Amino acid sequence: MKKSYLFKFFVFAVIAAFVTVTSCKDYNDDINGLQNQVDKNGSAITALQTQLATLQTAATTAQTTADAAKTAAAEAKTVADAAKVKAQEAIAAAAQAKLDAIADATAQVDALKTFMVSELGKKVDQSKFDAALLVLNAKIEGIDEGLSELGDVVAGIDGRVIQNAKDIKDANEAITLLIKADQDLQIQLDALKLYAEATRELADNNKEAIEAAQKDIKDAQKEIADLWAQLTSDKAELLGLIGENSDAIAKLIEDLDATNQSIEDLKKEMKRELDAIKGDIGDIQGDIVQINDNIRSIEANLLSLHTLVVNRLTSITLASNAYVGGIEAIIFNSLQYAPMVADENAGIPTVYTLSTAALAEASYKFNPRSFNLANADYNYVDRTATILPGTRAAGSNWVQIEGAPVRNAAEGTVNFKLRRLNAHSTQPAEGKGNFIALEATLKGEAVDAGETGVVIAAKQELVWDNILDADKVRISDKATLISGGNDAHYPTTFAAAVTGKIWYEDMTYDKIYDLKSKVATCINNGDPHAAFDIEAYKLSYRFSVAASPYNITTGGTTTNQQTWIQLVDGNAGTFKAEDFSKEAIGRTPILKVELVDEAGNVVRRAFVKVKIGVKKSDDITVGTVHNLEFKCNNTQESYELSEQYIRENVYRVITNTQGQTSLSHEEFWNMYELDNSVVKKNNVVVTGFENAPVIVDGDGGTGTATKKIVWTFKHDQIGLIGAGGATLVGSVTVRNKLASSEFPAKVTFQFTVNVKLPAFSLDKVENDIYWQKNGEDYVAYKVNVLVPADKQSPARECQFETSLPQAYTRYNVTNTSAACVTSYFKVIRTTANGVVTTPVMPGVKIVGNNITLDKTDAAVKAALNSPLGLQAMIAHIYVLENGDEVTVNEFLVNFIRPVNLNMPSGVTVVDAKTGGDVADFQWNGILTDWRGEAIISPEWTLVERSRSYWKYAYTPEYEWVDGHYVQISPASLNVEYGTVSFTVGSTPIEMYNGSATYQVQRRQNTGHGWSSWSDYQSPVTYSTAAPMSTHAEVDIYLESKRVALANTFNNNSNTEYRVVQVGTTTYTPVQVASGQLVEYTYVKSITYVPAEYEWVNGTFKVKPHVPTPMPTYPGTSNGQIVGDWEWTTFSWTIPQLDLGQYWFYYGRFSAITADFAHVTTNLKYNGYTLPSQVTLEQVGNTVKYVNVGTPIGYAYEIYIPVTVTYGWGTTSSVLTIKVNPVGQ
Repeated sequence: MKKSYLFKFFVFAVIAAFVTVTSCKDYNDDINGLQNQVDKNGSAITALQTQLATLQTAATTAQTTADAAKTAAAEAKTVADAAKVKAQEAIAAAAQAKLDAIADATAQVDALKTFMVSELGKKVDQSKFDAALLVLNAKIEGIDEGLSELGDVVAGIDGRVIQNAKDIKDANEAITLLIKADQDLQIQLDALKLYAEATRELADNNKEAIEAAQKDIKDAQKEIADLWAQLTSDKAELLGLIGENSDAIAKLIEDLDATNQSIEDLKKEMKRELDAIKGDIGDIQGDIVQINDNIRSIEANLLSLHTLVVNRLTSITLASNAYVGGIEAIIFNSLQYAPMVADENAGIPTVYTLSTAALAEASYKFNPRSFNLANADYNYVDRTATILPGTRAAGSNWVQIEGAPVRNAAEGTVNFKLRRLNAHSTQPAEGKGNFIALEATLKGEAVDAGETGVVIAAKQELVWDNILDADKVRISDKATLISGGNDAHYPTTFAAAVTGKIWYEDMTYDKIYDLKSKVATCINNGDPHAAFDIEAYKLSYRFSVAASPYNITTGGTTTNQQTWIQLVDGNAGTFKAEDFSKEAIGRTPILKVELVDEAGNVVRRAFVKVKIGVKKSDDITVGTVHNLEFKCNNTQESYELSEQYIRENVYRVITNTQGQTSLSHEEFWNMYELDNSVVKKNNVVVTGFENAPVIVDGDGGTGTATKKIVWTFKHDQIGLIGAGGATLVGSVTVRNKLASSEFPAKVTFQFTVNVKLPAFSLDKVENDIYWQKNGEDYVAYKVNVLVPADKQSPARECQFETSLPQAYTRYNVTNTSAACVTSYFKVIRTTANGVVTTPVMPGVKIVGNNITLDKTDAAVKAALNSPLGLQAMIAHIYVLENGDEVTVNEFLVNFIRPVNLNMPSGVTVVDAKTGGDVADFQWNGILTDWRGEAIISPEWTLVERSRSYWKYAYTPEYEWVDGHYVQISPASLNVEYGTVSFTVGSTPIEMYNGSATYQVQRRQNTGHGWSSWSDYQSPVTYSTAAPMSTHAEVDIYLESKRVALANTFNNNSNTEYRVVQVGTTTYTPVQVASGQLVEYTYVKSITYVPAEYEWVNGTFKVKPHVPTPMPTYPGTSNGQIVGDWEWTTFSWTIPQLDLGQYWFYYGRFSAITADFAHVTTNLKYNGYTLPSQVTLEQVGNTVKYVNVGTPIGYAYEIYIPVTVTYGWGTTSSVLTIKVNPVGQ
């Protein structure tokens, strides 16, 4: 509500308060006051006589007063009549204004309510809703203006009422003056009336006295008359005067009566008029109050309308999470079932009478989005596809809303949690579908006063049921539920459990067993199997011991296995052996687990057979660690765990779960038997290893006859080792054959052997004359064709066949173990024109120790004659007898192109010459071999001529990236510790502390071999944390520290580390008294898997290079270098005729061919192409230039690619012809 409205209401209230008048004075009060003056006793007559004595004076005064009263009354009546007319006019105007304003405001409010209810009942989007609000605001503004106009009308009425009030005040004042002027007369008239009344009262009250007095008066009158007669006889004038006055008095009395009547009439008329005026003013006040009430009602209606607009829910649209056949759907997951009977061999029912379901989510979009969800009650109604729109059920028998709806602000949706009801019995007929629709019944701020039954409904959605039946749900083993498939399902009958497997063997006779933690429910609704959330379906587990007997007969004794187990908690699924008795060990009772609904109905049943056993102490692993470097296949290794070692590390320390420590060797070997003997390499079992560790009898001559462990094998059984080495672990495991024993189930004796390849070193010196160098660095070994025997050597002798050992003047390879090895060279990479080929080019071969090229291989020829040429990376590899290979050297071979095609410089022609001009590029240096020797055709006639040319002399430069190992998998070190705890017997024992010092050493690859080992960092000393039983325990503890230290360093192709012991181990005896508790931690086993490496061959990387253009000017001297070009000058003499030289050796040669299709120029304006009217023609080793168009104005150059094919491919060059303008 605007502030102006409040101001208007305040004005109306003030007017109502001010338009109020006071009524005329009530004369009865004055009369009652005078009544008190009348004496009711006998003196009243005396008083009357006194009044009569003064009558003359009173009459005169009354006459004067009456005249004045008449005049004032007439004037007052005139003023009152005028005031009445004005008041009636004001009342009529106010009444009309009130009616008009109320009618107009009411009409507009009714129209607005009709409009908004109509619009709100529709499904509108936000834009239409905003438009409706704009219309509403405009209407409210109209009402505001109407109220403003009403305020003006009321203000006018206010002025007129104020004027009327002033006029009434003037009339009241005149009346007051009249009353005041007539007061004395009125008092006297009232006195006379009182006197008469009092006389009558006195007469009534003193009738007898009066009658007596009257008699006396009569008697007195007679005497007076007699006296009067005597008086008047002498006083005739006085009698006449009295007679005259008697008439005057009678007239006065008559006039006074008339005046009194006139005054009474005036008083009555004025009272009527004043009452009418006060009534009219009261009506105005009431009207103003009514106007205020109507305006407040309008304001309340507007406020109610605004509240309704803001809080009204106008529509609900679907925000479906699923579609079925393009139809919005809610997916429900239900389980249908029938209660299983108590028979433990009963099957799962397939006739279904019950169902349960998991919660589904249905999402909707509410309009407006700000709708207060608490302003509606929600329910679903059921529909089928054949029911007409509008048909509605009272509620849904198919779904149930659980919890309150939840607003998802991010998605802009309202989400409902639904549970499917009666899925087993409410499936639609064939070809039909079940549909449900959400309805919101509005309440609270969302409905108008008195409005009920407002329902907003969403579009119907399909109920899509995924129903699980008897075949889909089983109680299963949790651990293998997904991976095990149907094999994870427990038996569903007791009979099947009897013949089935033992599911769990981890139940011990002395502990509470938790079966529930191992149980899950499987849903097999298509592979793979998945866990079934029983809580979502309001199901739970119930555990018990199967009631059916399970009898097993052994040795003539029959035992019911079910009597050896007790249920601890049926909900928690816990059991225990009968009285925690050891007699239960080995029993295999069958336990029952049931899946039940909230009513206790059994939905599924399963049976689980378990085996009761004992908790054995942790398995023991003991053993020694050894290092081995591969030598030859027939080299033999042998390791032993002696009788003394086993006594100190097994018999004396073995402990059971009850705290009993140590066994004699007889007790041990009576309790334990061989389980397996196995060899692992890098933690993987080696199936083909011929000799695994074995248990053998000890040396009887020592008086300690018992067992020992021996492992003997040859190096060839190790197999491939790899650059990172390998770890062999040979073990013998014995198992505890006593089911009731609480000593470890298994004891493992093992040998850990860390195997490494021998280290190779190379001492080499490059043969300088055969190497391409970059400063002092050797880049590539240069390989060329064989030098021709003479100038006419045949082409079959022109081959690449170069000794690789020739690259070095000194080349000595050694290894650290004098291993049995062979070696070979291998091409590991080829590069053609700067690009590494994949795979290696087959035409690049090594035969023996020579590298060769296949002259018939097109790829080899193309690479050989490319701008960046052909290179090969060679590896020198040593092979051990076990098949391991070690690369001791890698180097780059650069193959030199056999033939070069050289175009002369200074070749010119003249433009616009009639018939054209000829450029001759023939000269004796046009073909040269890799040595710079000219290749001359036998048909040529040589003349003395000197020609120079720019020869492309750039040789690619390479950066060497050393070969190196890349770690494929890191080394892993696992040290397993055990705890020894025992009490020393009656004889004190001797135990040992130990310490050892270790030094880290390092050596580095110098490029010519490995350097000597040198100390790295400071020595480290390790000591035992507590005394140990034997030297062997001390040794393996200290060895674990050494191995851990060594594992902190990473070996690579450039640096290797090792950890060696400095001096010997120090053992310090410690005496332990009898009865003393001994506890310490020892190393049970050390498992070290070395890092696995892969060799990455060294390579030369072509350095980036931007080719420089051939100079366009002649050189100054032979051998001058400009960028990538070398100025070369050839001179020879003529005449001379011979068979040429090297023509046949490098041939067969083709004609030198100009490629005019790829000619370019330096004419930038013409796109570096020839002018359109210029033609070129090759004639032998000349080019004819013809221009039939406009002559050129300045010199330009033409660049013509030329090629020649020979025995090792096709080589190319560029002929540059300078074209000079005619006349120059």
